[in-house]
Amino acid sequence: MNAEVGEYLKIFILPLFFAGLVFSGCHRQDCISGDAVPTSPFTSPVWYPDGRMLGFNHDPLLAGNSQSNGCVVNFGPGNFSDSAGFWVINKDGTGMKRLTTFYLGDPAWSPDGKWIVFDKGGNIYKIPFDGQYLDTTRMIELTDTAENFFPAWSSNGDTIYFDSNIKRGSGGNFQICKMAADGSGLSIIGPDSLSGTQPFCSGQNQIVYLGSVSGSSIAQIFTMDVNGEHVKQLTSDSNGEKTLPRLVNGKLYWEASGVWSENTDGSGLKLLCAQSYLGYSISIGDIIAFVKYDGTVVNHTYGTIWVIDTAGNNAEQLTSNNY
Repeated sequence: MNAEVGEYLKIFILPLFFAGLVFSGCHRQDCISGDAVPTSPFTSPVWYPDGRMLGFNHDPLLAGNSQSNGCVVNFGPGNFSDSAGFWVINKDGTGMKRLTTFYLGDPAWSPDGKWIVFDKGGNIYKIPFDGQYLDTTRMIELTDTAENFFPAWSSNGDTIYFDSNIKRGSGGNFQICKMAADGSGLSIIGPDSLSGTQPFCSGQNQIVYLGSVSGSSIAQIFTMDVNGEHVKQLTSDSNGEKTLPRLVNGKLYWEASGVWSENTDGSGLKLLCAQSYLGYSISIGDIIAFVKYDGTVVNHTYGTIWVIDTAGNNAEQLTSNNY
């Protein structure tokens, strides 16, 4: 499986697969199975730059869904569709509110917190933020050609990195691109022969991303400088598809049915939390927010956002499903 296939498998195919599962019998003590398993009501958590609040996509559960022993089953249209969108919550779990009426794909706050950038329909957009609300009437489209995903800000906020198939057209390999924060000056960076997806800019102005490796179907994590030079491969294992690579305070993180960490020299591999593949985010205070979801159950525990520290300890539930 190449990197771009893994990217869309994570975003589109896995949720549809899990939503269509048909199963029988008990698979957790407090849950009895039903005819169809819902997708997670929470996805794509992203910390605000100062760590005081967390944004996420949310489709609230509809009260009165069929339940048994605390497990929501037989979902179908069991959500408040008129309440779906991008929400925020304070780090202490208070003040949860909706900011948009639509999901933000792969959202990322600007370093100064005045904008949020995201992908929607294969293009990159940004919306201004005043500290309380997003002004969707001033939403700006930054790209209008090819397919573009996973926007990420430079550490000083003047550049946006993202992946795009702009060179090879629809269906072609994705490569890392950059543009000015106003959408001008779009260019491909990195080796022309190396496909790349899901860029992230570290505080040291290194770009960490997923790249293809000759002779392997498993994408690995690479770094390069902000000009696309000094490419270095950081991982070489065959333990399955990684997503959302991050380089924070000199340590490497990624998601693969859980959130993992590793030193950049390949030592210290550690599973920080299991049952996470719907996005995670690391705050300035080294707190990881992730969606706890095992693909089969949504209840008061699963399909919600949790936080842990970067050692994988002190787990706390941040959001709830109030059905």
